[in-house]
Amino acid sequence: CYAGISYTTPYCTVFLGMSVAMASVFGTIKNNGIRLISPVGGYMSDKVFHSVSKWQVLVFLISAGSLIGLVVLPKFVWLHIILILIFCACCFAQRSTTYAMLTEYKVSYTVTGTAIAFMTLIGYLPDMFVHSMFGRWLDLYGDAGYNRIFIFIAATGLVCALVALIGVRMSKKINSAPETPAEA
Repeated sequence: CYAGISYTTPYCTVFLGMSVAMASVFGTIKNNGIRLISPVGGYMSDKVFHSVSKWQVLVFLISAGSLIGLVVLPKFVWLHIILILIFCACCFAQRSTTYAMLTEYKVSYTVTGTAIAFMTLIGYLPDMFVHSMFGRWLDLYGDAGYNRIFIFIAATGLVCALVALIGVRMSKKINSAPETPAEA
């Protein structure tokens, strides 16, 4: 989902009629300023949802919904700017809590490095192909390629929400089991 953030800036020039300069300013704000939302993601998962997995379900669903909105809603500039900011905020709020799942799933600190390595491998694997795939769609379909990109990312967000939902169930099962002396 994070890979899609960079495609929202040219989308602003193509569909929303922003000048390249204005889209660049907006891109800087959304790519850097919206990162300030990251601590909010940690707070929400810890204090409000009491579960990283539950928080991830919500932000992936909101993220997917905002992208679907970009595809199906009328091209009102402010509406689409808000949808883009919501998408970006969800991406950063989700990313800031990713590795906190290790605690929720009671992964032993003795294998934390290995677990993070596998999470990173899986999490960043799409970076090997999505930009080429997105570029090809833009080459083949022109401006309509953006709809394909946003639909693909929304579908990915829905899959991630489903995986996080499975994580919620796993977390409940893991955290309801009695602790063994080695875990205490």
